Amino acid sequence: MEATLKIEGMTCEHCVRHVTDALNEIPGVKALRVIVGQAIVAYDPSQTTPESIATALKDVGAPGVSVVPQLNAKAPEQKNCCGGH
Repeated sequence: MEATLKIEGMTCEHCVRHVTDALNEIPGVKALRVIVGQAIVAYDPSQTTPESIATALKDVGAPGVSVVPQLNAKAPEQKNCCGGH
């Protein structure tokens, strides 16, 4: 599974390294992409949850971490603005 986390307080590459290292220390988690303000992770749902990952990041000093709701994988149905004409 994948999850996206919004991380407040990240300002530099040092923060990115710190968060990446912290994520990779959590059992069942692999940091896929970490940039200033956001992390995308792969996780094993039998070992952890996105909320637990956010809590673990707060425990290592990230001041504000929230889970970004995942969009439904199915694209919304497109409506023709002119009624199909």
